[in-house]
Amino acid sequence: MRNLTPAASALAALVLLSGCGDDSPRIPASDAFGGASIPNWPANTPWSLVGAFNLCIDRPGSIRLTSAELAHSDGVRVDAFAVLPAGEVEELDPATMTGEETLEDLGLDLSSTTIDAVCPDDLGGDSGSTDLPMHLGLQFSKPTAATARGAIVELTYESEGETFVHRLGWEMILCEGPEHVEECQSGWPEDYGWGQDSN
Repeated sequence: MRNLTPAASALAALVLLSGCGDDSPRIPASDAFGGASIPNWPANTPWSLVGAFNLCIDRPGSIRLTSAELAHSDGVRVDAFAVLPAGEVEELDPATMTGEETLEDLGLDLSSTTIDAVCPDDLGGDSGSTDLPMHLGLQFSKPTAATARGAIVELTYESEGETFVHRLGWEMILCEGPEHVEECQSGWPEDYGWGQDSN
């Protein structure tokens, strides 16, 4: 079994940026940045991340995710995405996971892309909300055995007929060899222009 690196396992916070303006629900802003470097990863093999990103909206209503892709990529691709209701990520049993499951193997429904959980006040949400954020699942892979990396997951979503792009601070490295080699070392947020809002 392949495990998350410390950078990946430590990231369990909201790591999102949003637009600003009108009354349509949005994902609140944050400037956190994290990542994972996965050693000895073969070509065309899924690596799925569930539970690191928590999603909620700033006021009652709902949004629908329509796509997820990397803003910067040298070989890494996002193959699938879905959201999971709050609490259900705890039902995933790491002891039974090989590290090569698809999101569907892990029990996520790829048609589940609606977010209607309102953030509590301390996450930039509607006053008095008691909703728990929902979990985002992302499935990555690379087309060849060579080390591949990418960063900044761009989520496109629809809210009340408008389309927005929301950026998550995440670096993904799928290594050809062991993670201690130079090409598998993590970069820095400024390497990817992190911190720039996008609508």
